[in-house]
Amino acid sequence: MKRFLVAIVGVGFLLAVAQQAPADPLYQWTRTITGDGTTAFSGPQSVTVDSSNHVWVADYDHDRIVEFNNNGTYANIQFSDSLSGPSGVAVDSLNNVWVSDQRHNVVKKFTITGSLQGTYNGSDSPQAFYLPYDVAVNSAGTSVWVADDSLYDVKLNSDGSYSGVRIPSAGSYLTVDSNSNVWIVRSPAEVEEFDSNGNPAGLIVGSGTLGFPKAVALDSKGDIFVADNYNYKIFEFDSTGNLLTTIGAYGSADGDFLNPWGVAVDSLGNVWVADQGGNRIEEFSPSAVPEPATMMLLGTGALGLFGYIRRQRMK
Repeated sequence: MKRFLVAIVGVGFLLAVAQQAPADPLYQWTRTITGDGTTAFSGPQSVTVDSSNHVWVADYDHDRIVEFNNNGTYANIQFSDSLSGPSGVAVDSLNNVWVSDQRHNVVKKFTITGSLQGTYNGSDSPQAFYLPYDVAVNSAGTSVWVADDSLYDVKLNSDGSYSGVRIPSAGSYLTVDSNSNVWIVRSPAEVEEFDSNGNPAGLIVGSGTLGFPKAVALDSKGDIFVADNYNYKIFEFDSTGNLLTTIGAYGSADGDFLNPWGVAVDSLGNVWVADQGGNRIEEFSPSAVPEPATMMLLGTGALGLFGYIRRQRMK
């Protein structure tokens, strides 16, 4: 009986250890995109994915927006329409493409094929745009947030008019999640969540960990990904702000970064990074988590337990 109890305790211990094994995936480098086949990127500042998991790149120095398929092949869509320094790009579920045209101090709205639908300078808001760094839109396309290098981040309606909502002393990079909450990179080196009306939602991420964050994105689980230019990494936090893992390091090899400036996550969990200094887009895919050794021990322990019970019954 004592051996039986010891076996049960041993298996119970192994179960407890196995349950503590990490479940969150690590990431492995998948591919690098350096251009559309004819023109190499020069200073890509922003990357986003649409509802079809196509990848859109704001190629800053070439004054253009370029679309790629999810496998990294050029999708034969690129447009400029007199863009000058496009630093942010976002695509809503209606396939409207929103671009922060930084040097022109406006936000432009395009069809998915590149036809210009509207140009908005924020003149009906308390302060017209001055160097709009980034743009983000909710999935319905009804709320468009503009991160401006002024005193405010401003929310626009789908027609480009001012919604009456703004966030004072905000940051220069942002994203909108599936609940229409807006996440803003703020000083000093942190990311803060606001509701759709611009009120603080209570969560601040990365304080004391981040160095010089440049972009933020969320995945379908609510995990938060931050491109940190100073640390040359992508930081992944869970939905409560706990650090889960980091991706990358300084360097020019595959999987490294020179200046990670933009980040996006597609519906498959792949992480796309705009490495501005490396003039490239890099993709990282979730790695399969190997079965913990403790689970193998658990199986061995369980077989031993059942064998012992069987032998006792045969006596």
